Amino acid sequence: MKFLKKLGIALGAIIAFLLVLSFLLPTTIKVERDMVIAAEPEVVYKYVNDLRNWERWSYWHALDPGQKLVYSKNPVGKGAFYKWDGAINETGTVTIDSIEHNKAVYYTTQIADWNPNACAATFEPVSGGVKVTLRMEIVSKPPMNLMANLMKGEIAADYEKCLVMMDSVANYDRTKAN
Repeated sequence: MKFLKKLGIALGAIIAFLLVLSFLLPTTIKVERDMVIAAEPEVVYKYVNDLRNWERWSYWHALDPGQKLVYSKNPVGKGAFYKWDGAINETGTVTIDSIEHNKAVYYTTQIADWNPNACAATFEPVSGGVKVTLRMEIVSKPPMNLMANLMKGEIAADYEKCLVMMDSVANYDRTKAN
């Protein structure tokens, strides 16, 4: 009985500590990764602006290939969206909010019941190709911000995988065109 009492006190202390910690952590978490891809901005822009292309480069699609996808009537440009329902990725929606032709795609990601996340993919011409930057801003109140802060590194690693896959797609398309 003493063991259970000590275990209960320890668990209560841990929960109290995590709750207090959540009020000390940021409520807005920004994740950003970039990579230079040997392609023209308009090529890579199409990979993001046409939501059907996400299956080719998105790490999350590769992670859960059996997920069901439903696209809006027009899956390209402002207002386009797709919804997914998967075993690993749960449910969610990506909606394109606005675009800057060949420069940026701004979109919202809504995963399950979490708050929507403001995201962007930007395309900057540089020597040797285009610098593609993927970014996400997660806003969540305590105590949920604790989970978001813990996930920041995982999201960054997933963005890096997305960029590598996008680079592979660009290399394939370039090779196929020649």
